[in-house]
Amino acid sequence: MENIITELINEHRKDCSWQALSNNIAAANRFRLDNRRSNSVQLTEASLKQETEKGKKRKQTNKIKITLDRRKLQDLSKGIASIPLSIYEMELLDTYFIRNGGFGLAELPVFRRQEDLFHVLKANRVSFFVGARFVESLNTEMIARWDVSALNAMRDRLGKDTTTESFDVATRNIGRPLEQKEWRALRRQATGNVIVSIASPIANASSEYLLAEMFDIQAYRARTALPSVCFAHANDDSPSAFVREPAEVEGMNGNETALLVNGQPHVSSHEGVEYGVVIGQRTGPDHAAFVVAGNTGPGTMAAAEFFATGQISETLPKYADSAKQPILVAIISTDVGSAATDRRIDNRTVANTKMIARPLVFEYSGKKWGVAGEQLVDPI
Repeated sequence: MENIITELINEHRKDCSWQALSNNIAAANRFRLDNRRSNSVQLTEASLKQETEKGKKRKQTNKIKITLDRRKLQDLSKGIASIPLSIYEMELLDTYFIRNGGFGLAELPVFRRQEDLFHVLKANRVSFFVGARFVESLNTEMIARWDVSALNAMRDRLGKDTTTESFDVATRNIGRPLEQKEWRALRRQATGNVIVSIASPIANASSEYLLAEMFDIQAYRARTALPSVCFAHANDDSPSAFVREPAEVEGMNGNETALLVNGQPHVSSHEGVEYGVVIGQRTGPDHAAFVVAGNTGPGTMAAAEFFATGQISETLPKYADSAKQPILVAIISTDVGSAATDRRIDNRTVANTKMIARPLVFEYSGKKWGVAGEQLVDPI
């Protein structure tokens, strides 16, 4: 911050003395104070008397500090970090820069509010993909209520400038994985420059294909090494490249469910702690893809709600000139409770949702995906 203010002060002092610059700052702020006093309200007799009294005190304006001393300006111009600069003094400089440069300190990057991760979706066209499964007893495709809640949480938080569309992705009713040509046909229908897939590859085939595209591997391929991000589910017959049996994961027993990121399992329970994840990648200068998923439904909804409320302060890495773009992974935890009186209804609740540490950024180097700045993990 000190360097930016130093550059601005030196730029404005080019054609005048230090005392003249101090006087110019005073003039700008005197104008601001005078504008605060002026108004177009019709004065009553009482208010006129009040205003007269104020007028007698108006000469005290010059006693109010409305500039920085020339010596302090000189010290700031040298970038001396130990020179104290109060908020009020920054306001004085801000007023001067606005009147004499066309922009204030708020326009400088150091003072701008950092955009959160969800901001990537705003003011764009967003295509949501939600997994659907065929329910024989009803003879129709159904979407899990957790996934519907996740979709609504994100859609409701988008502004009026954002256009959204949603697609149901048939995942299990056809008795086999969604074929790649079917996925590509579905993808072509999407008009969004941001794509969001809701739920894990177990419940949503679009998550499988988006993750495969992110990590540049074949979807539904034979399981080999542990992926950088995957889901461990007991007794699940999903052919996903991003799903494992718990027995395949070191340190897990055969009945546990877990989210695994960078080889570390985050084990969930039906009523207790549950985990979700938000995975994002830029797919072009103005395009991005996200997978919002949980070990189970509550984890998916919690991750979506946390994502939508703008609490992930990091944003996606910039689009790089490389074949494999960096991938941001934020791990979310939530407490799952239940007030169920009818076991036929899943009315569990989520609370105390939070992010585990800072999001990880995976980069591709030396034929491996690894967390930036850390030991690379085995390729997937």
